[in-house]
Amino acid sequence: MKTKGLTSFDLKMIAIIAMVIDHIGHIFLDYPLAIPFRVIGRLTAPIMAFLIAEGYSHTKNVNKYMLRMFIFALISQIPYMLVINNNLNVLFTYLIAIGILELFYKVKDKVISFAFIAVLLAISTLSDWGMTGVLFVLIFHIFRKDKLKQILCFSVFAIIKYAHLCITSSLLNAINFAILLAIIFILLYNNKRGKKMKYFFYAFYPAHLMILAIIKFLIK
Repeated sequence: MKTKGLTSFDLKMIAIIAMVIDHIGHIFLDYPLAIPFRVIGRLTAPIMAFLIAEGYSHTKNVNKYMLRMFIFALISQIPYMLVINNNLNVLFTYLIAIGILELFYKVKDKVISFAFIAVLLAISTLSDWGMTGVLFVLIFHIFRKDKLKQILCFSVFAIIKYAHLCITSSLLNAINFAILLAIIFILLYNNKRGKKMKYFFYAFYPAHLMILAIIKFLIK
């Protein structure tokens, strides 16, 4: 019998499909043609942040979890720079978020803990989705036992942030409100793992970036 709702595997598949569509729009299309691609791509960051928070809560070995993510972040960096920009890729963003959670929970001296957390938050401004991506993970983790608070806090933060950007920067930032659509998929999460393809998702990130880089080079 098919399990109702969406498993962790299902959410990851939705996230990576949206990511590929987003990157195609970013790399190969100009505005306004890129807008539908970028709108779909807004699903990826919140869904992945939600899954990172879930992964952190359920992993048996945080050190291995972080090491695995760090290795794939390094592997992904050059292809990321070839097709996206010169920032650190999003795996570093999520690694920083996990590091902050570890510092908060494991370091007893809170002065030292918050000092290092401040440093990591500063570093996150150099990465994809920046401090926003880190805060998404923290929000989903802090309120993980209360789905209503989790969704409300995420929504309020996102609305305030992107409304501010629309007013102070460009109305093009309005496409970021599409991240709120991720709530639909997160609410359908059934707390099941689904298919076990852990390394596929890690490997897919640098692999798809390299493929896009090759295509970009060939069509120049």
